Amino acid sequence: MEPPEGGGVRKKPKGAAASPAVASTGDDTLGEIFLRLPDTATLARAALACKRWRRVASDPALLLRFHSLHRSPPLLGFIMSGPPPRAFSYKGPDRLFLAAPSSNPHLNAAAAAADFYFEDFAAKNPRSGSVIDEWLLRGYDSGRLLLTYGFIEHEELAVYDPIARTTDLVCRPDIMQFDFEFVNVHYALLVDEADASSQVVGAQFWNGRIRAAIFSSRTDMAEHGGLSLVASKEQLLQLWVRDNNGGWVIQKQVSLLKQFGLLKKLRQDEWMKRVRILAVRDGHVYMEFWSIRKPNSYLLVLNWETMKLSVFANDTNDKYRGPAFPFFMTWAPPLLSPAKLQGLRLQGDLFRRNGNTCYVSK
Repeated sequence: MEPPEGGGVRKKPKGAAASPAVASTGDDTLGEIFLRLPDTATLARAALACKRWRRVASDPALLLRFHSLHRSPPLLGFIMSGPPPRAFSYKGPDRLFLAAPSSNPHLNAAAAAADFYFEDFAAKNPRSGSVIDEWLLRGYDSGRLLLTYGFIEHEELAVYDPIARTTDLVCRPDIMQFDFEFVNVHYALLVDEADASSQVVGAQFWNGRIRAAIFSSRTDMAEHGGLSLVASKEQLLQLWVRDNNGGWVIQKQVSLLKQFGLLKKLRQDEWMKRVRILAVRDGHVYMEFWSIRKPNSYLLVLNWETMKLSVFANDTNDKYRGPAFPFFMTWAPPLLSPAKLQGLRLQGDLFRRNGNTCYVSK
């Protein structure tokens, strides 16, 4: 091959860009590229490339658009736990995280790096002096774990993100305390994915009476509508909705054994015959197929619209019959700073993180 004119190697002109073409892409174009990524795990990994990519990927307007295009966050796996401790027990239940099979390396990396056993959380929030001397998992919603420490009136609460490893300690009003009538406190966690705010619902029951409180990280209470229930009777799955008169009617039902030959075979070969529903989200029902005779089980994900069923084997040697939760990688919290999180609310709805607001009903 003949050399270029002049007899030497052609040099780059002064001022020519030495970086790849993507470096010269404007922020708007880069944001459009991010919107076309397949899921939140891939977006989170892209945001780690450099400061500029993190800034563009963390923009609240982009995240809102990303959320509208990716309504169903990816499933990372299932958190299983043993039965909750009995009153005055000295040991918390064992836990197990079962990762969902995925061909996406970013999802696998997120599942492997997350603090699902909240060891990092416990190290940063040491406590001592309780009857149960460890943090217990009491609930889950939208990428957050509800943890409690202590017993009766000395109980403490925390909302923990095992991916971002951030914590919100929750106050508990004096109404939720021990007396000889109201002993156990039952908790539920509700997280708003639009701004990562959380509400913790606590209730005590005794002899037909209820004492309840809601602990909120924001100053306003969101209305929740469109109620529906999914129930299982033996292996029959039912979708119940409200009718015009305020009652409940069955809108859809499916026999799992008749619809899916694999489940019928598992019932015959391994005596799997019990179904418990773990969660319902974005048109999918998450269940466990199990037997009282064996510790192993199967995790099921059913798409209500397409009737496609995914089955994951839980080949454990220990029984995990306590609370179990499917864990999803949510879209916004790992990327947002607290300052940007404040401006994320739509329609000028304000969100403040400086302290919890407790709404109490007696």
